[in-house]
Amino acid sequence: MFTIRHSDLTESQPSDLETIRRWVSEGRIGLETPVRKEGESSWKSLGDFPELRAPISSKPPGTPPPLQSSDSGSVPSQPLRTHKLAIASLVLGILALPTLGLGGLAGVICGAVALSQIRKNRTELKGEGIAIAGLVISGFFLLIVPVAVMAGLLLPALAKAKQRAQSIQCVNNMKQVALGLRIYSNDHKDTFPPDLKSIRNEISVTKVLICPGDSARSTELKWEEVSADTVSYEYLTPGIDESKTTPQTVILRCPVHGSEAHADGSVIIRGRR
Repeated sequence: MFTIRHSDLTESQPSDLETIRRWVSEGRIGLETPVRKEGESSWKSLGDFPELRAPISSKPPGTPPPLQSSDSGSVPSQPLRTHKLAIASLVLGILALPTLGLGGLAGVICGAVALSQIRKNRTELKGEGIAIAGLVISGFFLLIVPVAVMAGLLLPALAKAKQRAQSIQCVNNMKQVALGLRIYSNDHKDTFPPDLKSIRNEISVTKVLICPGDSARSTELKWEEVSADTVSYEYLTPGIDESKTTPQTVILRCPVHGSEAHADGSVIIRGRR
């Protein structure tokens, strides 16, 4: 016989083995329920008695089966959402060209922030590829647009510098040609030559007969090909008497730069004709 100490049972009520088994089946007592065996003074847990523990190890009648979970109790995962800054980075990168690079700067910032946050929270965010694409496109236009703008600003200055250099070279050419004409005049009784071809002994190369800004004529001109149509400069005083001219008489003119060579050998630029 056993005595059960339970809230709805009395200690003085003896219980036999079958009664205890019935109570276990009904769920009224369990392994931790204090039990005292007849003839003993100390209380023990019901699980300490093998003869009482046996019915608890088996499935009690009427006990519903435990609920089973298909995923060991895990909560269904939520679909990942694309980071808005990743999309913004891609859009701003595309708009970098029409915004002269401003969109590229904003795109790089948005892409970097989005990429950092996505990598820190991969369980909720996606769009890493979009963020990387936005970073690449934004960075590319951020670099190329300022270069293109600078090139656009420098091109006119470079073109102007080139024209200036060509104008200076043209003046130097005309001075050499004018000097050759005067040398010819001194050797031929103060008479200027009938054409520029006649001063081949006074100037060394035909290159000085071609203006650097005259792209229509070749600098590889041969002396046999020299004529009014093959040289750049207009010869205005063929065969005249130098003694009857004034120092400011124009003897040579450049139609490209408007430069004029005078009888005294000086050259000035009066502007394009």
